[in-house]
Amino acid sequence: MAFVPGYSHDLFVSYAHVDDEPLFGAQRGWVTTLVNNLETVVRQKLGFKDFTIWMDHQLAGNQPLTPAIMSTLGNTATLLIILSPGYLSSEWCGREREAFLRLVQGKRDACSQVFVVYSDKLDRSSVPAELADLIGYPFWVQEQEGKAPRTLGVPVPTPTETEYYNRVNQLGHELSQELKRLRAGGGDTTPGHSGPTVFLAEATDDLETRREEVRRYLSQAGLDVLPQTYYPRDDAGLFAQAMNADLAKCKVFVQLLGAFPGRKQPAVPKGYPALQHELAQEAKIPILQWRSRDLDVSSVEDPIQRGLLNGETVRACGIEEFKQTVVEEARRPARAIPQRSKDVLVFVNNDSPDRELAQSVAELLLKEGVGSLLPLASGNPEEIRMDLEQNLLDCDGLLLIYGATTASWVRSQLRQGRKIISQREQPLAAMAVFEGPPPDKVGLDLMLPDLQQLRCRGGVNPAPVRSFVASLTG
Repeated sequence: MAFVPGYSHDLFVSYAHVDDEPLFGAQRGWVTTLVNNLETVVRQKLGFKDFTIWMDHQLAGNQPLTPAIMSTLGNTATLLIILSPGYLSSEWCGREREAFLRLVQGKRDACSQVFVVYSDKLDRSSVPAELADLIGYPFWVQEQEGKAPRTLGVPVPTPTETEYYNRVNQLGHELSQELKRLRAGGGDTTPGHSGPTVFLAEATDDLETRREEVRRYLSQAGLDVLPQTYYPRDDAGLFAQAMNADLAKCKVFVQLLGAFPGRKQPAVPKGYPALQHELAQEAKIPILQWRSRDLDVSSVEDPIQRGLLNGETVRACGIEEFKQTVVEEARRPARAIPQRSKDVLVFVNNDSPDRELAQSVAELLLKEGVGSLLPLASGNPEEIRMDLEQNLLDCDGLLLIYGATTASWVRSQLRQGRKIISQREQPLAAMAVFEGPPPDKVGLDLMLPDLQQLRCRGGVNPAPVRSFVASLTG
């Protein structure tokens, strides 16, 4: 008897026969072992023995899809597909394969979950369109860039291979949740919890195991985790559109960073880690990034990735500490947004090598509703000096740009500026040094009680600027 009323079976398993051929030393095939372990986990989580699985070798691509098999699929509550190179190269004729995929899409349209297990790393362009946007459950790992991916549990899972059992447990948990939803009538078509929502950025292959660990932790802590679909890759605009829709639902953006930037494409020349971070910045939600404290950032060859790793919101800490921080941030009550004065003005003081950087910072200030002044770029020395002094007397906040200029210029401007600022009737609301690129330069060695230091050596980052504006207008 099926757990979900009205169905003959709870789970239909579709796989390629070649993926279930046991390797030497294994008594059962990889797929059979996985399904047996999954069945045990689901029964335990449901608390019922009534959980039925349909699994037939005729669906391995070696024989035609019979009407009986198609009828069985239509009369099964959920579908599990073991996606692999063997599955994609199956011998189904086009008509039969299309009929099967139409039924798959029909189940998805009816909000019945389709679960996809990736037994190996696949090129997403080879995945059928009906399945292409499903993130799925990767049962493979790639320890480092350039090394061949490895399927978990081959030839047989061992007690020490905890990641295999972790992923079986996560798949079993989400499958059992779907079956409970369907048994209750299927009214709530939104999977997940009622808690806060977190955006967990895609990670490079060498960090996929870490990302899956974080996803499990957040889910078990009662948080919803997005994305739940795979974004299009051929068009950066479509990627951004899909991601922005998810970011709008989230309280915090979470990203795991390593030494490798991942594969870059013409549509996304900076790479997907950088693109996701930029979209999160534009969405103006809290950003939490992680890197291993053992990573030597100076040894990272890619300049964009090195800039990400040097960002203000990156935490070099243990993964357990980071996971707890994410949960705390997601559960933190929403902060009241202070009312900003329309008359706030910031003097963005810069040396000539940093003019372009100063203009970028000024644009960020404008997006936050704050006006700015830059020093005169030309004129006689007396005019430039008088304009500088007047700006320091009239502005509400001061930002000193430390990019390509020298540390001595910044220190000199601070010393001279403090003399003029002391003549003001009202003190400055906020004062800061914006440390922009290049990343490799000497420190300023400044310790002033009212001076903020906005560290953006890896590139212009809206988050520190937003923090400065909050102190300026709060």
